[in-house]
Amino acid sequence: MRRVVGVILVVLAVAGLLSFLSFSVVTHVTGTQTEQRRTSWLWFGLPWRWYDSRTVTVTEGDKSEVEETGGLILLSPAWLILVGSIGLFFAAYRIDKSIRRERDRMANARRKLAFTDLNEVVKDTEHLLAVGYDKAGNWELAQVCRHLADWMRFPIEGFPRPPLPIRLILWGVRNTLGKSLFRKYVDGNAMPAGKPTMPQTVALPGGDPIAAVADLGAAVERFRAYTGEIHDSPLFGAMTKDDATRLQLIHCAHHLSFLVPKG
Repeated sequence: MRRVVGVILVVLAVAGLLSFLSFSVVTHVTGTQTEQRRTSWLWFGLPWRWYDSRTVTVTEGDKSEVEETGGLILLSPAWLILVGSIGLFFAAYRIDKSIRRERDRMANARRKLAFTDLNEVVKDTEHLLAVGYDKAGNWELAQVCRHLADWMRFPIEGFPRPPLPIRLILWGVRNTLGKSLFRKYVDGNAMPAGKPTMPQTVALPGGDPIAAVADLGAAVERFRAYTGEIHDSPLFGAMTKDDATRLQLIHCAHHLSFLVPKG
């Protein structure tokens, strides 16, 4: 609620500042001086802007002719910005609330998993394949297994190179919060749901679950037998083999918890 109030106050302040700004334009034509003034009256008040102009015609001697015109312009741009911003904010708030409600529903339907060995991961996927499962999330067994297999190969083969803006964000997080995030995941033995991932690691639905389970099993065997250098994580930085293994166990438990065995 405090976040909602804070955003509304910021929007009001910006819109009010924009509307309160006034300016005058003076142009000179042969023998004529035209002065235009525009004054704003929106400062947390009525949504209008008053416009008036005065034309002074300079003649010989001290004589001059003055013509004044004016008008009322309803719904100034600042007021439209204000109303539109508040509308967009509340629309986003309702969407976010709906997403949170769905996330809570999914969390209640998930399994509580905690693996201590990668072989347990393979056995769990084989069990899901044998007895069937209900989804507490969006991915099927084949999608989960392909995703886990990809991320199990990355520490060995190297991580994909994301676009430059994403690399800059990852660099900033890695060099500031990376280690603390890693400790948070490991100490809590869990990953937060709903976080973005690399698009190339998200398989299309309808894949072959038998082949996907076999692919994950092969990736697990390769990771367990690997004795070389572990590639730095784009988010967490340098890791040992033990660190990478613990992260893999948490990652596998996170995704497989959304698949609930039948019976």
